[in-house]
Amino acid sequence: MAARLAGFGRFVENWRAGYKIVFGGRQMPLRDFDGHTVADGKLQKVTRYSGVEPTTYAGVGELEAWHENFMPWLLDLDALKGLKMGTQKTVRWPGYAAKVTVLRELGLFSEQPIDVDGIQVAPKKLLDAVLYPHVRLEEGERDITVFRVEVVGEKDGRPRRYKIDMVDRFDTVNDFTSMARTTAFTGAIVARMIGSGDLKASGWVTPERVITGALFTKLVKELAAVGMIFEMTTEKTEALTGA
Repeated sequence: MAARLAGFGRFVENWRAGYKIVFGGRQMPLRDFDGHTVADGKLQKVTRYSGVEPTTYAGVGELEAWHENFMPWLLDLDALKGLKMGTQKTVRWPGYAAKVTVLRELGLFSEQPIDVDGIQVAPKKLLDAVLYPHVRLEEGERDITVFRVEVVGEKDGRPRRYKIDMVDRFDTVNDFTSMARTTAFTGAIVARMIGSGDLKASGWVTPERVITGALFTKLVKELAAVGMIFEMTTEKTEALTGA
């Protein structure tokens, strides 16, 4: 089985630099460490912002996806025990990865202070200060969130390809960002599950282990009620003659 477990992105409509800060204060989410991918069933290091590929979402247009970080604990899930290849990518407007790669190669993601005319300055702090006027969310700007999961494998001895897409936009009626909708609404639904006693897990447990079965169905249903729709398509291929 091969999986592109997440093609995920948040960005502002038609801003060609590829990103604006919707939450998180004044800092761009730029990281100076690499991630992982899965090859031959094993985790392997991968350079962040590499593996750029074009991707298209209905109603949004052409975007790009690049290597982020395949979460290691996903390989412990029963559903992914046979995973041969897996990637987790982030989605932005085309050209984003190339721009931030240049900044990274210049050392501007480093948190280690350097001497600048007798003053100790962390390059990342300087970068954030310079970028912020250009990447802050301005009045009237609207954000978008896109999400895609693709899985290729076999079911009942026949090839299958599954794809789940979600595109969410700024709520102009209630003045909610898509960031708020996709994160806070999800968190609120899970909090209600905990409060009602439906979710009984305790301690450090990843969501993939506890939001399953009926709870997952409930989560998807409640998100759909606020307009956050996950659409799945299935491509079936017949087995070869004699198989």
